[in-house]
Amino acid sequence: MSNVKQAVLTQIGERKGLKSEQVGRLDAALRRVAFAESKGDATAVQESGGPGRGKYQHELGASTEALSQRLKNYEKVYGEVPLSDVDRKALEEGDMSKVSEDAQDALTLVGWVMKTPGDEVGELARGNYKMGQFWLDYHWAGAEEDRQAKKEQWVREMRDYQRIYGGVR
Repeated sequence: MSNVKQAVLTQIGERKGLKSEQVGRLDAALRRVAFAESKGDATAVQESGGPGRGKYQHELGASTEALSQRLKNYEKVYGEVPLSDVDRKALEEGDMSKVSEDAQDALTLVGWVMKTPGDEVGELARGNYKMGQFWLDYHWAGAEEDRQAKKEQWVREMRDYQRIYGGVR
């Protein structure tokens, strides 16, 4: 497992009292969200010139600015995230496709932890929050009228994920 992502998973696991298999569930959630967003391509740029960038399709502008602020807040509570200077600079510039894959994983976790109002990330890790619903509620950033179509998209994407990876990965 990658170093920055592993450090963040460890911080979250310790802070939330998670067992190793529950931390593994968070890692699995990352893989599935990445598949749904970009098929796991860390350099992805949203088709049709849209604002989504990187493995998790974080949007240029306000989304990456919010992620930068969430990182600062996270580090006050959970401890330092060992991002390289290059990744910190790329984050500040706002284009997640320029941030290393390892850092994108870690920053997405950081974003989830700091965006959720309660212990939703812990509940996701414990299996009490369905991954697709979590994605809709705390990762995807579209319009309310598009939620049903996005929910259906998640189901299709996870069928493809299962077909390709067998659900093990």
